Amino acid sequence: MSDLFYDEGPAKSGRKVMVATTCYDTPSPSYVFSIARTREALTAAGIQSAYLLLVGNCHVDDARNAVVRDFLASDCDEVIFIDADVDWEPKHIVQLCGRDLDLVGGVYPYRRDGSDNMPVRMLDGSRLRPDGLIEVEGLPTGFLKIKRRVLEALAAHAPRYFDKTHETAMVFARPVPGDDLVRWGGDIDFCNRWRAMGGKLYADAELRLGHTGRHVSHDSLAGHIRRLTGATFGHIVPRLRAGTEDEADYNELFRFVGNPYAADAGVLALVVGMARKCRGPIIETGSGLSSLAMGAVSSSQVYALEHSPVYAAQTVAWCEEAGVPNVGVCCAPMKDDWYDLDAFDLPRKFALGFCDGPPRMFGTRMQFFAQIAPRCEAIVVDDVKTDAAYLRKVADWAEANGRTFQILGRAALILKKSQEQLKAAA
Repeated sequence: MSDLFYDEGPAKSGRKVMVATTCYDTPSPSYVFSIARTREALTAAGIQSAYLLLVGNCHVDDARNAVVRDFLASDCDEVIFIDADVDWEPKHIVQLCGRDLDLVGGVYPYRRDGSDNMPVRMLDGSRLRPDGLIEVEGLPTGFLKIKRRVLEALAAHAPRYFDKTHETAMVFARPVPGDDLVRWGGDIDFCNRWRAMGGKLYADAELRLGHTGRHVSHDSLAGHIRRLTGATFGHIVPRLRAGTEDEADYNELFRFVGNPYAADAGVLALVVGMARKCRGPIIETGSGLSSLAMGAVSSSQVYALEHSPVYAAQTVAWCEEAGVPNVGVCCAPMKDDWYDLDAFDLPRKFALGFCDGPPRMFGTRMQFFAQIAPRCEAIVVDDVKTDAAYLRKVADWAEANGRTFQILGRAALILKKSQEQLKAAA
């Protein structure tokens, strides 16, 4: 048995949208929290809202048809479908509302582990526009904004059925359109019929949404497209240089690289922020994405120590592709648990040192503190949160050398103490 929860909101005095969710089971606490924040964000943006939640209907297309029926009977101008297993930020809804389009939505990844595909039908020849939009053939309904005139037009030509005591237009259906006995999903059929009437569908491709399964998978359609075309670096480097990047950009880069041991979004944000402030050469142990990111925001030379010729060549190729010329990769074999640097003429002082290598199976990172750290004004150390013994050693080194020590996410930031701090410590 279905339960309907409906808050029609204030009487319409301007633009008004309906936020609607259908689900079989109870929505998660994170969904409830996001809905509350979303309506607050809409109000702050000058948009009135109604909220409809239909729980307990296991037939998703019938549930969506019921939403369409109630929407058309309301005073709302647009409806935004949000599935209860989609993860979003309120700003994403406000962004959708800012798109003056008949039908526009965000695309989220599949819940399947290891899948690098997305539930969208691309349109041959369509390209990602500078404003983040791309015309598509088919969209999922789980994060979709639809204007009233679309649903009025489709409902006028749709067959009707009685849902209990309500006459309901079959706007969403799961037909078998051909002789191949392949049944289409209701959202694909919906999109096909709108396009058959001359309508267009757009994806707001830069929206980075999550899909909840055994864990929450986040991605954006734009990021997916850039990974397919190898254009991610060209996308992010201008943002890094302009200082307009955000966590979603770092997450996209992390996923693009595909290395679970690479610096994650939090660490990347930390080293990039430090690299922007530094005035002088930068050194990193372990080359990769962080080398490129620091080089992109700094006018100084970045020296990346790397034991693996494969990783060294990869970092060089990335920097060449992205147009970052100030990263020098020092491919140095391991000797006595550390990089053999005899062949390299490194600066005596560094504005920033980033300790992210070597891999523990090849050497010890404490050699960084014996050979490199004393020459660095500021130091970022990755992976301290995952190794308690390593954390203690690094913290002890900082204390013994008159440095401040602060844990930030999974990394640590070590700075030289100011004269005031030194006086206070004395």
